[in-house]
Amino acid sequence: MKIGIYFILFLSITFISKSQDFVWTSDFSKNIGKLDDIFFYNSNEGLMVEEKLGFALTGNGGVEWGSGMISKSYKHNALFLIKPIYAFVVSANNETKKGAFFSTSSKGLSWIKSDHEFENPLMQLFFFDADNGIVLDDKNNLYITSDRGQTFSSIYSFPVRINEFGFFADKLWAVGDNGSIFFSIDNATSWVSVTIQSEENINSIEILENGDVFLCGDNGFVAKSSNEGETWEIIKKGKVDLNSIDFFDEDHGIVIGGEENVGVCYMTEDGGDSWISESVPDAEYLDVEYLSKDIVVGVGLYHESVDFSYGYIIYGEKATSIQEIDNSNTILYPNPASDRVTICGYGDARIEVLNNVGQVVLLADYVFGEYLDISDLNTGVYYCRIITKNRVEIKLLNVLN
Repeated sequence: MKIGIYFILFLSITFISKSQDFVWTSDFSKNIGKLDDIFFYNSNEGLMVEEKLGFALTGNGGVEWGSGMISKSYKHNALFLIKPIYAFVVSANNETKKGAFFSTSSKGLSWIKSDHEFENPLMQLFFFDADNGIVLDDKNNLYITSDRGQTFSSIYSFPVRINEFGFFADKLWAVGDNGSIFFSIDNATSWVSVTIQSEENINSIEILENGDVFLCGDNGFVAKSSNEGETWEIIKKGKVDLNSIDFFDEDHGIVIGGEENVGVCYMTEDGGDSWISESVPDAEYLDVEYLSKDIVVGVGLYHESVDFSYGYIIYGEKATSIQEIDNSNTILYPNPASDRVTICGYGDARIEVLNNVGQVVLLADYVFGEYLDISDLNTGVYYCRIITKNRVEIKLLNVLN
């Protein structure tokens, strides 16, 4: 079925982190609820699931998001994406509570509901490729498909709740409550339990190309294994739950989490040997993904009640990389400036001018061939964020008034 796409207006706030010097832009809106499971097809195009509306999509690397409908009749619980065009969503009917499976082969422009009947709500999923995957219901029953979700077969039942799957080198991993870790080498038909010296709920798993396995979970739990789970190095990062972990390469990683109005984030540049705290906007973050070594996008929930909830998105760009770009004055001319600036090298763009503490002091829609009026800005050095459909740049702007 074809669906209409409409855009959500977000309130944006920008923060300058005091540790690794990331610039964090946060967006939230009462028009959308809990955001979870964010994936990107490439550096620009991505999807994330939203439990009531269905999904949100971006075409400019997570700077702006549009929302689309899968079905109002279902609560959508998890998303999985297979490049270059496929995505899958598991859901539960709002009235009957029976599970449902949706798929798209058009990056979310149209969705198909599987005819398979599930007795229980579907909560998690994992796909090996566009045709072969597994789904998990809220009773911990596992189902497998080999025809892109047209039919499913029951293959296994876990003893505990499973929160995420991971795959590397023909080994499928599953992590869940009470320190539970399992792996399968026969495409999810049978599972072997792995022992870890912790009973914390494990919420996320990340497996690197060198075989290192990372976990994060409740009460600041982080763990690393370099021998396929035989032994684990466990550290605690505070007491706040950590919900998602992602690595760009074998060195650069991020773990993120929180509780209502308390956001936590830690980053590593040495393969997890040390983690540095990042000062992110306060929210409960549920998933995070790297777009590049210096850019991450996270999603979650700012507030939830019976009446409303605020979906939350953060866009982080490392300030050191921004400053390296800012050494050139070829885009903003003149620079320094007193009353007006021309932005060379761009067409139409949205402009956000930030002061040195991360406050947005000027918002404008820039039209090619015109100029940006900065006459109301005080003397000082500002960040100028230039946002187009294809890219985002941040330049230093010197104002002399």
